[in-house]
Amino acid sequence: MLKLSPSGHVLLVLGRRNTGGEGHWVFNKPADVAFSRDGDVYVADGYGNSRIVKFDQDGNFITAWGSYGTGPGQFNLPHVIVDRTGRVIVGDRTNGRIQVFSGDGTFQEEWKNIGYPYGLALTPDGHIWMADGGFDRIVELDPHGKILGAFGSPGHLPGQFAWAHFLAVSNDHKIFVADVLNWRFQVFGPTTPTGGPMDYVPTARQCSGSDGVGVTCWPAPEVSANLNTTQTGNLGLSSQQEGALVAFMKTLTDGYTPAAD
Repeated sequence: MLKLSPSGHVLLVLGRRNTGGEGHWVFNKPADVAFSRDGDVYVADGYGNSRIVKFDQDGNFITAWGSYGTGPGQFNLPHVIVDRTGRVIVGDRTNGRIQVFSGDGTFQEEWKNIGYPYGLALTPDGHIWMADGGFDRIVELDPHGKILGAFGSPGHLPGQFAWAHFLAVSNDHKIFVADVLNWRFQVFGPTTPTGGPMDYVPTARQCSGSDGVGVTCWPAPEVSANLNTTQTGNLGLSSQQEGALVAFMKTLTDGYTPAAD
């Protein structure tokens, strides 16, 4: 984890490059980082380990908690935010829940049946916005974990998602969503609540496996079945250039299993 100045100078380093582990000074593929109002740093050490690691603003280790599992205080790919009251809110992604802790790691409660928290963001009213990458929607929760609303559905059209992975909320209330398997960001502005139910009712997780690696989740947007072949463009590439482009595209990993050549 790096702390950078606005000009890009490294001010603080947590962990060690190419050195994975589970100690006070090393991580194993950390997934997220959050900050409390007093400057404490919380690292979700989630892809290789299953824990939250707390440091002070100078990078001194304070405490760590968590292990792999499904019980209270255990995690399976955690991500983290800290609210204005100091609660540490952990999106326990693969377990399909959010767990809430005090700043020292004391377990307080868990919120189930909310979807799959791939990414979390806070707004000044204390509401939690969640990128639900399992059901491909964006969910708004109140500070106690009650679902207030949601939008989105699986697919490739504007307003639909293919593995909604992370999100951020700007000061003017725009929501920016990383739509991974559609290879795009989508931006949404404030609207008036409808007061009615969503047309899309989640019934099954859209993508399973180890974060979707090696499994087919949805038809990929670039396969021929999803292309408008009446409006394709000509890049003007030579056969050699086309071959180089195809070879490069095959090196990209976006979570689905491509059809055989």
